Amino acid sequence: MNANVLGESADPLARLNGECAMPKTPSYNISSGWKLLCMDMGLSTSRVLKRAGLAGDLMARLPTRISHHEFNRLWQALADEAAPESVVLECARKLSIEAFSPPLFAMVCCPNIRHAAGRIARYKPLIGPINLGVETTADGGVMLIPRWPAGLEPNIHLGFMELLFWVALPRLTTRRHIIPTQVTAPELPAEPELYRQYIGVSVSKGARWSISFSKKDADRPFLTANESIWEFFEPSLRARLYDLDHTASTAERVSASLREMLPAGEDNIDAVAQRLSMSKRTLQRRLSKEQTSFQDVLQDTRRSLACHYLKESDLPSSEVAFLLGYSDPNSFYRAFKSWTGKTPEAMRTEG
Repeated sequence: MNANVLGESADPLARLNGECAMPKTPSYNISSGWKLLCMDMGLSTSRVLKRAGLAGDLMARLPTRISHHEFNRLWQALADEAAPESVVLECARKLSIEAFSPPLFAMVCCPNIRHAAGRIARYKPLIGPINLGVETTADGGVMLIPRWPAGLEPNIHLGFMELLFWVALPRLTTRRHIIPTQVTAPELPAEPELYRQYIGVSVSKGARWSISFSKKDADRPFLTANESIWEFFEPSLRARLYDLDHTASTAERVSASLREMLPAGEDNIDAVAQRLSMSKRTLQRRLSKEQTSFQDVLQDTRRSLACHYLKESDLPSSEVAFLLGYSDPNSFYRAFKSWTGKTPEAMRTEG
């Protein structure tokens, strides 16, 4: 399976597995969509909040953010107020554009699932402490893999909602009954037949949460595609993402930018400085204060990505070299040997 990077540029292979800088205090965004969701499901928001042990006026001061553990309790409270096994399915069925937060609303403006995945991967931290891995499958389709930080495992309702969002979204935006090719979860639902009926395939037990789509469905046009709306949303979303991870070090922000830029062959400090909205001199000064340099961060990022690709995918070394921004595979071979003392093939064999 190829762990290729997806994005929203002309070349969709432009982002690494949704790895964005995370705020140091993981939290979830709670927007007005929650009130709409409770109303559509016939649930009392006050009862749900009370059951979750959250402030009764939480929905009156939206948007706000709550901790991961509070968010897990909120999902459990929803399940307890509704039928536990159907709450996630009901949420998926009730999903509507009106209930979307701005980051998610911007996603329906994408041309297809493939691009929406890359866009959500970038802006997922605005919603919660989740990274979205995006891999290209052997048949050219896509596999989406929600990942939570270590120690912040989701309860089963939250985990399945992450997957079922990707069932509901393309059906909403294409008006087609799109069926994923595979769905995996670390824990199976107690009523698997209900999920099979809604999803179209049975949920398989696996080591990670994932959902896959065929190439045809990954590239199926969204009827809601609207680039002008995305251009309207993007500046504010970028600003919010910057505000959210302002506690990240300059080196972390440079590394996050490089992970997006390297597959496009961009590995120079001028391009990174422009992306981070600062001058080259300011960027150099801030890195120096952190006792590092742009070249050090570039090398560390490339080494980390190289090990990730070699261990987690079957990409040939020449393609790994391309994704790391090397135009010549021999340059990658020499660099990797200097980093690790091993050849890429030896690293993969030891896996």
